[in-house]
Amino acid sequence: MVKTQLSLLASLFLFTTACATKVDGLYVSDSFQPSVLKSNAMVTGGVVDTKAVYSRDESNLYSALLLNEIKDERKYVSVKPVETIIQALGDRSYNETLEKYLKSGLDAGTLSEIAGKLPGVRFVALAKIESNTTEKGESRQAASESKDDKGKVTKTPESITKTNRRTVLASMHVYDLVKKEVAFSGQVSKTQDVSRNYTVNTMGDVLSMVNAIQGKDNESTYPTPEAPDTRMVLKDVFEGFAENFPKE
Repeated sequence: MVKTQLSLLASLFLFTTACATKVDGLYVSDSFQPSVLKSNAMVTGGVVDTKAVYSRDESNLYSALLLNEIKDERKYVSVKPVETIIQALGDRSYNETLEKYLKSGLDAGTLSEIAGKLPGVRFVALAKIESNTTEKGESRQAASESKDDKGKVTKTPESITKTNRRTVLASMHVYDLVKKEVAFSGQVSKTQDVSRNYTVNTMGDVLSMVNAIQGKDNESTYPTPEAPDTRMVLKDVFEGFAENFPKE
């Protein structure tokens, strides 16, 4: 009976682990455990981008996404919004902290400064967007005919499918303000795409030919849809990180 229970527990563990998003280079310290997380608060520290400069509003919006995903996935974790650390450090010091994180990460001295301004907070969670790319695609399906057993012919017209894909790769670091070190880190990549299907008709063919003669592509006739919004893909990225936080 005991062996059966242990086997079931092991199977359940493997199942839940398999369901979680893969985090490349995942690191989890001994201090980043439910018992410690439950008795100490965490604050979202901000989101930066290696290739783009965000306004404070944009950065705060992405930080709110991170907070919501942590709360949704691990309800036992007490997470404070990014405004908490901004108010504690002041605008200038906070901006300098983000710049340090962007360039080289936070050192022990910076973590000590944050700890002194945020009593009761044990962990600071920050994220860095490493890449944010879009890719357009196009596929064509030739016209076809099919005949059923009764001889009825069904015609399928030629069609064009336009796609647009966004891929976001981000890294995350949760710092331990007591031990002055990284408690959780890794990278997650997520992709979303949208597609639009067009039926090719005679008028569309004529317009495509005119565009080709003029040296234009067929975007005006069969436009590619806008890529998914960065926020939607980043939400999936943050969800992936939160899925890998320890469970109670």
